[in-house]
Amino acid sequence: MFSLFSKKLSDADKQVDDLVKKLGDALAVMSGIDEAQKRQIAELERALQHERDRIKRTETENMRRLKVENHKLEKEVERLRVKVGWIENRNIPQEFFEQIDRAELPVRVANALKNEGINHYVDLLDKPKGDFHRIPNFGASSFVGLVDHLQKKFPENWKHFVMFGEWEDKQ
Repeated sequence: MFSLFSKKLSDADKQVDDLVKKLGDALAVMSGIDEAQKRQIAELERALQHERDRIKRTETENMRRLKVENHKLEKEVERLRVKVGWIENRNIPQEFFEQIDRAELPVRVANALKNEGINHYVDLLDKPKGDFHRIPNFGASSFVGLVDHLQKKFPENWKHFVMFGEWEDKQ
């Protein structure tokens, strides 16, 4: 009987040993999973911080661009205020408010004016000659072409343009 009892005990010990081994294997697997999860969490945290930094850089750059654009717009608003005041204080002929007839201008002059946003003759009224030299692709011959056009277009009123005061002084 003792041998039967000891056999059952050894079988139970073997089962316990098997269970302990399986439990050890499971714990080893679980600890491996925990380490892998920890690595994944650390990688995700680094990626999240990288994305936060990228967003912050983008927002900073956008703010810088908006400040520059705002400054440009403020300068343009002030320029337009001055221009409106200048126009209101003069008796400007109605014909100066027409759109510039680009077909009557040399192509280079028409394109340069268009690129500068000069679309109406009134936009040219307060521009001194020096402003035209700052326009890309607008040299002395372009200025002469514009002057000829304005003198032909406004034979009686061409002297209203500021550029002609300077033009006549240098002739």
